[in-house]
Amino acid sequence: MTDKKEARETLSGYVRFHPYAEGTKSESTRPYLELLSGGERSLYKQGDNPFINESLVPFNDKRCEVVGVTDESGCLVVLEIEEIMAANDDPVL
Repeated sequence: MTDKKEARETLSGYVRFHPYAEGTKSESTRPYLELLSGGERSLYKQGDNPFINESLVPFNDKRCEVVGVTDESGCLVVLEIEEIMAANDDPVL
């Protein structure tokens, strides 16, 4: 659970789903935000089943702006997510 006093972050990038914990009981496909500035952040929306991530699936392969807070594991807990139009100068991710 997140603390409402934690600093909110606003990040932009492409939502992508990648394999997670292959070959284990936790194996699933999980959402990440591939940052326009480089790197990636794992995403989680409170209330979602972490094995399905149903509220983030519609954003797969779309450029988005995500507002969230970082939890103790480094995951970005999504508070708001919005698809935004890709710019012509976006790096190819």
